Amino acid sequence: MKERIFLVIAVMLVLSSCNRSREIASQDISLATPGQILLEPLDTIPLFNDTTSFTFFFYRNVEQGKVFGYNYPLLDVSEINLDSEEIIPITTSGSGPGQINHIVEPTLASNGDLYILEKFNVSKLHIFDSAYNYKKTVQFDSINKSHFPIPFQTFLQVFKTEDGMHKLLFSINSVIFDRDNHQSYDGPTIGEVILNPENNEIVQESMHLPLKEVPEIMNAIKQDKRSWQTIAPTFSLYNNFYYVIFPSLPYVYKYDMNWQFKEKFDISYLEKGYDFSLPFKFNNNDEKRLTEDSKVLLSNNTIKCSYAKEGNLFFSYKKPVDPEMIENSFNDNGSADIIQAIKLNDQKQYATLLPETFYGDKFVLLDDNKIAVMGRKSIDGEDYYLFVFKYKFVDRNSS
Repeated sequence: MKERIFLVIAVMLVLSSCNRSREIASQDISLATPGQILLEPLDTIPLFNDTTSFTFFFYRNVEQGKVFGYNYPLLDVSEINLDSEEIIPITTSGSGPGQINHIVEPTLASNGDLYILEKFNVSKLHIFDSAYNYKKTVQFDSINKSHFPIPFQTFLQVFKTEDGMHKLLFSINSVIFDRDNHQSYDGPTIGEVILNPENNEIVQESMHLPLKEVPEIMNAIKQDKRSWQTIAPTFSLYNNFYYVIFPSLPYVYKYDMNWQFKEKFDISYLEKGYDFSLPFKFNNNDEKRLTEDSKVLLSNNTIKCSYAKEGNLFFSYKKPVDPEMIENSFNDNGSADIIQAIKLNDQKQYATLLPETFYGDKFVLLDDNKIAVMGRKSIDGEDYYLFVFKYKFVDRNSS
């Protein structure tokens, strides 16, 4: 990536102006259980120019100078080249080779190929080479036939295995039973596809982690208390262990490579939620149901995503809102996002409250203790940026 003009002063102004209403300062965080994540501004990267507007951004490959943008409902994917500031179209909508007709999730594989995961009832993977020439589309036949397809809010990770295969992991859920039906918790929550990058053939499809194997979820069902809007987990692979977090459950679950449970450890939230729950058969009118579901989502510690790197597991959630303050399903009360980290070797925890112009569920971990977070420069700003920081952990008892 070509050398950029670091906008340290601009980013610090953004942080300081937001801190007046939502403090990031150590005096605020020192009272909480986790230590503090200090963020030193390094760079501000624009995500698109004034003439192009994308619905979604995918920036896991920002270190290669690439961010992917997705237009919905136009159903096309483009590369936003951060070096040349050029926008390169890749796909179009349709049913032909390499065309898409559903919500997607793009990412780069370790060999440089572009993988575009197409979601919903006919889950498939479109494969392009590093120059974005179409190579192949493979369908996940076993997963599609299981009635547990890839949902809109999925969580995709791609890893290279020791034998050179590519392992794709993603969230799945039932299309037969909804979240209020106990039978939906009998099925798996994570889909796995092993792909041979030499011929792009599927070697194996499998599904893992039925919710009925998680005691805390089964206890919630017995008590008739649903404290989640969606139970699809986030997960990360580090040092041959999977680390899994379910929304609104205050634990990190550790599994081996065969998805055998090993241990769990507590999450010490910077801001604890209100333990708001609904009965599973809550069936009031639609408007009331949407509002009550919003209370479940916004008043609890609903973890949105998690990533492990350099021995640390990062995750994010919104600062919980008093459910009595939530009047409808469209109001999040301007709640800021929190990014939290756990050291995997000793489970020490650290956190920071982001400015309200930042999106805590849209971050990526970079090399050398760096993190990039998507946001805007002001509440009224229309352009989006990746703000790059150097992070540092500070224990609560540090002077």
